[in-house]
Amino acid sequence: MPKDKARESDATSVASQGIHYCDQMFSLERSWKDLSAEERYKKRQSELKPLLKKFSDWCYKKSVSVLPSGKLGAYIVLMLPFFTLL
Repeated sequence: MPKDKARESDATSVASQGIHYCDQMFSLERSWKDLSAEERYKKRQSELKPLLKKFSDWCYKKSVSVLPSGKLGAYIVLMLPFFTLL
């Protein structure tokens, strides 16, 4: 497989998609580090919560197509109960 194709498949892999969601969430949190607790709460409700909902939907969708015995599948299965708290 040519290197360009390998990079393309890495960027669109299921694991890369999950990492992208996590990177976005952590990036938001880092950008709010100097805000007060109340301001961070408001930002989490307005910006982070919708992204977390998208991530939750993505995890539920992928949970039926990845093997639960693999590392990614195990991570997704681990995350699912937490999404009920949203």
